[in-house]
Amino acid sequence: MRALVSSLCFLTLTLSACSSETITHVVTPSVETLTADQLRQMLENDPNVVFVDVRSSLEIQYDGTVKGFIHIPIEEFERRYSELPKDKTIIVACSMGARSGRAAKILKEHGYQHVYAVGMREYQAKGYPLIHPKLSE
Repeated sequence: MRALVSSLCFLTLTLSACSSETITHVVTPSVETLTADQLRQMLENDPNVVFVDVRSSLEIQYDGTVKGFIHIPIEEFERRYSELPKDKTIIVACSMGARSGRAAKILKEHGYQHVYAVGMREYQAKGYPLIHPKLSE
């Protein structure tokens, strides 16, 4: 019994020494980031790609997005992610990649397998084709 109590005490001390960052890092799925060239290639060659833009309506109107996009602002993403199909490749976009990375992690945590994040600034800078839709806020 004494050995069992000692073992439990050791285990408790060991686990409490772990930081929450370490534990979060272990269970958080990683998300691959695409370059502008990879994005363009996927959009042109993969019919199973779903492109989701998480930027604001004004950002999309001003900076542009790709044809066939789905708009789910980052503020709404946690409650609307289930609108996206699980059997397709999902590419999530924002300006620089931070918001799209957050949204992509949400998808991964909910069982989506083929998920990528991308920042649109590089895509725009390369002069790749964009549309500038008028969206309401």
